Amino acid sequence: MLTINNQPLIEIDIANSQPFFAGCLINPTEEIQGIMGNSLYIYEKSLNLTDKQDVNIFIKLVTSGEFYPYLMTEFDKNDIHYIDKTDFKEQLFTVFFGRNSAKYVCRSVKLFANLFPNVQRLFEYIKKDEHNQLAILLQRIESHVILNKVAPAISEQYPEIPFITKHDSLLPVYKSGGFIIPGNNEEGIKELIIKEIKKVTGLAPFVRVKNDCSGASSYNSSILTQFSSNPNTLYHYV
Repeated sequence: MLTINNQPLIEIDIANSQPFFAGCLINPTEEIQGIMGNSLYIYEKSLNLTDKQDVNIFIKLVTSGEFYPYLMTEFDKNDIHYIDKTDFKEQLFTVFFGRNSAKYVCRSVKLFANLFPNVQRLFEYIKKDEHNQLAILLQRIESHVILNKVAPAISEQYPEIPFITKHDSLLPVYKSGGFIIPGNNEEGIKELIIKEIKKVTGLAPFVRVKNDCSGASSYNSSILTQFSSNPNTLYHYV
């Protein structure tokens, strides 16, 4: 439980964030093209992915937040067993972060390739030399979007609200009477997140507001009040 003064923070996160940012590689904006590099962008355009049915289904799933539920159903249909959601995601993420050779031995990769053959083709190209290249690329996109675009936009529009960024989510807090308390204007912040991400990537993510955010850290007000004393340090990455 991530708390401040023993109170849980509000968490605003991007549903199925890694698949979502992977979707941004398809028909990328100029800003995403710059992160991808010319050779990958030229290859992506050569595949004519926007004309492919499986690609359009993939984009629909990752932007609606239904990607994981859909794949869990497909796992069940194909008797791919998993213990819980964490185990399911570990198996599924072999698609994104495993070696290309995994398709010969890993059932989750085989399933994904059958469902989304053209998406898999793009992933395999990115990982052809080093299997970690897709992971690195998605991390670069995510950090650019969250830290360079979303966080400054929130600080500008809501200068009174310090917040913490946690990978693909933000945890806004509100200072009142000298104390940091959970949540304030979370719906407004949520809409701003969607707007800024769409501006950068061309896709609007499904963003959720959680009243009970998970994590192993606890903060006290003295830690975060330092961020509210300087308008340039209203957010912090953990």
